[in-house]
Amino acid sequence: MSFWLCYDRSGALKAVLCEVHNTFGEKHTYICAYADGRTITPEETMKAQKVFHVSPFLERNGSYEFRFDVTDGQMKIWIDHFHEDGRKQLVTSVTGKLSEMTSGSCRRVFWQYPLVTFKAIILIHYQALKLVAKKIRYVPKPPQKPERTSGASNLTEM
Repeated sequence: MSFWLCYDRSGALKAVLCEVHNTFGEKHTYICAYADGRTITPEETMKAQKVFHVSPFLERNGSYEFRFDVTDGQMKIWIDHFHEDGRKQLVTSVTGKLSEMTSGSCRRVFWQYPLVTFKAIILIHYQALKLVAKKIRYVPKPPQKPERTSGASNLTEM
């Protein structure tokens, strides 16, 4: 998953593009922004319908709740998945330090973590094997929906 943080000229966070990739080479972008253009704050949660098949162990239904705390050079993002009946099915988060994206910083990160992509692929498959061993039901991949983005009209303040 990739996150693209969008700021206005004053430095206020106005949108976050959450670009989701699956193991089938497909992607979908959830656009998290308020229709009225107000700033995204750490206290608020946004909701979007799940429209993209990602995991062979979770059906493509329900919704996501997004929360973003991007302050003081730190990034904290929470994305929780809820079944259509309201049960929380998956809790995820990512944290890190923010840095400007330049050719130098990209080179530095590449050489610091040259095999991170392979590590991610191996860990994804390892986790899948653990789920299979636990007899978690496999969900075949349905045809993807034609839309490649879900916009602010699908998002609501919680």
